[in-house]
Amino acid sequence: MSTALLGLSRYILAILMAFYTFHCFMPFAYRSEKERGGFYLFQILFLMLIHVIGITVLYLRSGNPHSIYYGAFQCVLFIGTILLYRIIYPSSSPMIVNNMCLFLSVGFIILTRLSEGKSLRQFLIAAVSVALTMVVPYLVSDLRLLSKFTWVYGFAGLGALSVVLVLGAVTYGSRISYSVAGITFQPSEFVKIVFVLFLAGILTDVSRKRAAGADWFIYFAGAMALGLMHVVVLALSRDLGGALIFFVIQVFMVYAALDNPLVLGAGAGGLAGGTVLGYLLFSHVRTRFLAWRAPFAYIDGQGYQITQSLFAIGTGGWFGMGICMGSPDKIPVVEQDFIFSAVSEELGCIFSICLIFVCLSTFLLFMNLAMSMRQLYYRLIALGIAINYVFQVFLTIGGVTKFIPLTGVTLPLVSYGGSSVLATLIMFSVIQGIYLIRAEGDEVQQRVTNKKTRAVVRNA
Repeated sequence: MSTALLGLSRYILAILMAFYTFHCFMPFAYRSEKERGGFYLFQILFLMLIHVIGITVLYLRSGNPHSIYYGAFQCVLFIGTILLYRIIYPSSSPMIVNNMCLFLSVGFIILTRLSEGKSLRQFLIAAVSVALTMVVPYLVSDLRLLSKFTWVYGFAGLGALSVVLVLGAVTYGSRISYSVAGITFQPSEFVKIVFVLFLAGILTDVSRKRAAGADWFIYFAGAMALGLMHVVVLALSRDLGGALIFFVIQVFMVYAALDNPLVLGAGAGGLAGGTVLGYLLFSHVRTRFLAWRAPFAYIDGQGYQITQSLFAIGTGGWFGMGICMGSPDKIPVVEQDFIFSAVSEELGCIFSICLIFVCLSTFLLFMNLAMSMRQLYYRLIALGIAINYVFQVFLTIGGVTKFIPLTGVTLPLVSYGGSSVLATLIMFSVIQGIYLIRAEGDEVQQRVTNKKTRAVVRNA
């Protein structure tokens, strides 16, 4: 029986993932949450089956009973998270919670296969982070409190990045983190969030000034300079992946607020110029570009990491080698930057493509929320988080597949990394808070509409 399960598991997992992905897009065809409810329930079913089968295969292949214990606690985490959101925040988005749990599930399965210790730490960090971020949707609903500290967000974020520039440890040529009492922090993951809040507050103020005919350009230019200083500090820290994400967030949020195509043109020019400048100034950027352009010519040196990634993806085929049957550990830093390669090798191309589409559905949910918000401030926050999320996914998957040069960023909620997990869960919770605001606005609008309808009926 166990032999048959092991043989069929890679096909079953691919099929379950395909069904889950299908149920990510079907709800978009319905307007009512009541009509979508069945799809959300099926998502939970497929999610739990994927996790239980993955953990069972890990146990059967490794013989380590810890896999079963960890898997049981992880299932409790998923069910508890889903139920708590349903109970505490009934108007939140069930699909975002389900997708969040799916990303964590895939990460737990692959990390347990790669490193039991790292998988346990990831689980503990995720459990604590879920508990801490449960209060975030409630806090987000207070507009006056959130928008009160706009300039504080900007200067605090710049200060945190500057501390890393001065005191941070060098890792693979970049200063991206520092340690306190043995705990390593990567501040840029959290600064992304306050950076979005800073830009949303500034651009909302600019919009008001423009509408009132007041002088706004000097105020706007000073704020944009402060925003670009974040990018400069990250570039000086040689965290070019982070600098790129911050820059793209700023460009798209400014474009959304001003509705001026020149902003995109200026952003494209700045991106091209920054890329050339980074290539000329930093040796590790030249190394990554060389490895991207001709990895097999430098397979024993600069191109080793990317070639092993391509071998892993190619070896996996459509349905993968099976959990514990591949060699993803041959890829350096596979638990962080190259987790997608490990997923592709052992779970297969179909599973990996579906994972990309689940990420895309999450982005579409964020964008749909941004477009439906009446208040510009919340609209810009949702947009900034959406751009941050999708661009990070693009950089990660594009890098490991040789579509673009490597940038050294993680796949949100799947890759190993405590700072990344906590920061991503905060962003998802902020989005849930904005969902609550939209639901409250819809209820008020519905009451007004009903009142007008009753008045018309009485007059008739």
